[in-house]
Amino acid sequence: MKSVSLNDNPSKIVLIGDSLSMLRPSENISFNDTYAFKLAKMGYCVIDRSIRASTTESALKVTTWDMFYLDSDYYILHLGVCDCAPRIFKSWEYKILNIMNDLPVLSIISNFLYSYLSSRRYYYTKKRGIQNVRHLTKER
Repeated sequence: MKSVSLNDNPSKIVLIGDSLSMLRPSENISFNDTYAFKLAKMGYCVIDRSIRASTTESALKVTTWDMFYLDSDYYILHLGVCDCAPRIFKSWEYKILNIMNDLPVLSIISNFLYSYLSSRRYYYTKKRGIQNVRHLTKER
């Protein structure tokens, strides 16, 4: 049995991000173009904790958990303008869609709704005006 020295263990990297750090076929970003793939190819142990449609709040929850329990050598936090980005659904609507996805018949409806509204994203984000930040206005 070969003994393992400390140098034989790859550095552990936790990647925390939104969709920017994930594959995005619609933008020609394949898995091979992601941080996770490129770092793993270089020999790092990559724990990818990125979540699509993340908010700063949800990323901080993941970060807190991972900081205490994964004992990583490095952390990469990659968030775009996640809270400012226009959303199709409100956070409670996402929760309902996720619950629907767990049920066979309702998952068909959930997938249809998500697909339909996503294909018309520009229209619905303009019409609904959902963002995860408050609009600050000066009162006069």
